[in-house]
Amino acid sequence: MKKTSNLFTGVGLTILGVALLVGGGYLLQGRMELFDHSIEEEGTIVEIVSSRRNGSRYYHPVIEFVAIDGNTYVFTAASGTSSSFDFNQGDKLKVRYDVDNPEIVKIDGFLDLWSLPLALLLVGMVIFLSGAATVYNTMRVQVLDQD
Repeated sequence: MKKTSNLFTGVGLTILGVALLVGGGYLLQGRMELFDHSIEEEGTIVEIVSSRRNGSRYYHPVIEFVAIDGNTYVFTAASGTSSSFDFNQGDKLKVRYDVDNPEIVKIDGFLDLWSLPLALLLVGMVIFLSGAATVYNTMRVQVLDQD
């Protein structure tokens, strides 16, 4: 009974790991496409907005920038911080936006561009390897018990 439970656990972890790897790969591909079809521009923080999530308060910069088409765009950064002092109105920072669709924009920094896809890939690989090792060891023990 324990061997069957271990086998199901291993298969479940393997499937979860594959799902995380696929998700991380999809996000990484999207970030690489954005990077290939985007322009870096200087933006200005025009406002700081706060939100509550899971009982904590987060602060997100609202950034304004002028695109190559001459239009001014404003976006609220998806990433935020728990400290209201990390961003100040009037601060300048680099943004990266899609040339064909300037409303697709990210702060041009490692954390904003790459941290989520890389974290999913890393966690997915660890879970996948754990699940695969569990399946392998369970199957190996079953084969040895038959001998």
